[in-house]
Amino acid sequence: SGSGTVSLTGTCETGATVQLSGAETASTVCASGTYGFTLTQSSDGSYVYAIRQTDAAGNLSAAAASFTWNRDASAPSAPTITS
Repeated sequence: SGSGTVSLTGTCETGATVQLSGAETASTVCASGTYGFTLTQSSDGSYVYAIRQTDAAGNLSAAAASFTWNRDASAPSAPTITS
């Protein structure tokens, strides 16, 4: 993505707290079975994020889902003429 922001959305257990970790950290309460985060990076690069959730009883999800965002806002090199 060449943009400085990307949206990360998914499903979760309603009422659970969803935690984002990695290049940025944030948390949100799962509403109606979905969550959403807007990720922001100003520099090109590869950014890795993980998602976990904790239910109302305090149980942490066993496996974290991961997401890699490759931000590339650089223009390509100019084409060449070969003949």
